[in-house]
Amino acid sequence: MGNLVPSRWGRPLEQYTNDYDIIEARQLFVWVDQIQQVKSDIEKVSTVTDSNHPHNITILTLKSILRLSYSPKYLHLLGSPLLFRGCIRLMASVKTSGKTSPFSYEFGYLCFRILTISLSVHLLEVGECLPYTIARMLDHLGIETLVTLSQCIARLMKGLIGHGAGPGRETYNCLFGWSTCPKHPTKDIVVTQLDARTLSGILYEDRHAFLKAMASTFSPGLSAVIYLIWRDVCYTRSFNEPCSTKLVIPFFEIYWRYLLVATDDQYDTLYGIQTWDLEFWRGLKPGSLAADLEESRDLMQTFINRLTQTAPHLYEPFPLEAITAALYFLSIHAQTGCESLLPRVLAVTIERIWDALERKEESNATSVDIIMGSFDFFGDLLEPLIPENSLAKEASMMRVINELVKGNLLDLIGRGIFLLNPVSFDCTAQVAGEEQTRNLNFLRASQSFCALLPKLAPRAVVDNGFENLDSVWWRVHRQLQFLEILQPAAKGPTPQSQYGFYRYDVPLLV
Repeated sequence: MGNLVPSRWGRPLEQYTNDYDIIEARQLFVWVDQIQQVKSDIEKVSTVTDSNHPHNITILTLKSILRLSYSPKYLHLLGSPLLFRGCIRLMASVKTSGKTSPFSYEFGYLCFRILTISLSVHLLEVGECLPYTIARMLDHLGIETLVTLSQCIARLMKGLIGHGAGPGRETYNCLFGWSTCPKHPTKDIVVTQLDARTLSGILYEDRHAFLKAMASTFSPGLSAVIYLIWRDVCYTRSFNEPCSTKLVIPFFEIYWRYLLVATDDQYDTLYGIQTWDLEFWRGLKPGSLAADLEESRDLMQTFINRLTQTAPHLYEPFPLEAITAALYFLSIHAQTGCESLLPRVLAVTIERIWDALERKEESNATSVDIIMGSFDFFGDLLEPLIPENSLAKEASMMRVINELVKGNLLDLIGRGIFLLNPVSFDCTAQVAGEEQTRNLNFLRASQSFCALLPKLAPRAVVDNGFENLDSVWWRVHRQLQFLEILQPAAKGPTPQSQYGFYRYDVPLLV
């Protein structure tokens, strides 16, 4: 029997992903024939009652159902809570070495793909957005149906986050029917909390293969899955139940992995969840979630791949606001053995920041915050390597220095300074405004990161790497002096504070 089950599960992860990539997802809509057979297949999956109970679901059954996702005419048939629940049970039935691992085989991946589409379609229907979604598919024949579905569910989830996020709104789960809110009537239960928790547990247990599968395929509407799991954690937390803390780590692990591979249209939802619920994301220290070495390296490589990946319509440049969240995630998983990937992690991050600055993608304040946050997390990634004493570490740290030089680190710090609002750096002030605080924090982050470098590699190596950049920092220093001259030293809070800003001496590694 053990030999028969893998055969039913289809191809392993390394083989099936090529059939579900972006090219496959860009197909135009198709008209499904043999609709009665497809309905019968949906019924089969919908009636699965137990993950351990024998069933006659095959790869062909799942592919038959998946074809409906390309048909606007029949898309609504996928929006069934029973289909969603049946897919969860089928995913739980795929095990390797006693561990639930649906993404290790094509069968489990197809179940998850149908699950995400089913949940998205049903939520669009409950949210009264499905007619609009189908109309877009029919009116824009050159736009891929799955891409349209992904965009529409992301838009709905973004609106729901604004509606139900934040303190005091943990019970705003009106779309799922778990509880009511002041603005909407009570709805029937769409998906149970048990469904959400079971799915979260499956994804968490198989998080390594989940990342690999999502990085190599296109599965639309995953923001709906992330939102579902997040709301379960929020709602459970509102009752002060002890289990809510146990739900947080699985959610973190799922959320951040998807952040690394999500398509461009999903980021507003992902970033919105983090922004609205900041206290949710604090307390994890660098290295605190370090898993096995292979997984830690896979996370870093996925980050590198994403920051160098672009595909029109799907993968725009990695959002600048997501960089610090991703670096934080890498830092809490970093461990000895990842050092060979760190130079490239720093390099692609700095390249992306420079690109965003040239495009003027964000406000000055946001850009400064991203640069500052990146320096902090660079330190978190590199500092644990200071006690290490090996040839591999030495070679990696020399590459780090080379990448920082190539990425114009000092020029980047200078650009950050010129983006600051010129108010005094006077740290003796009793009340530091937001701008003063940002200015001080930026300089401290820059100084701390530069001070770390001589601890990673011999001072001679660091000096040799940066010696040709003396002229870069000299230009920054002269520009500050020039701006100081232009600022009147007159009385009054504004001119005087700007005068103090430009007089501040910034000791750096030059």
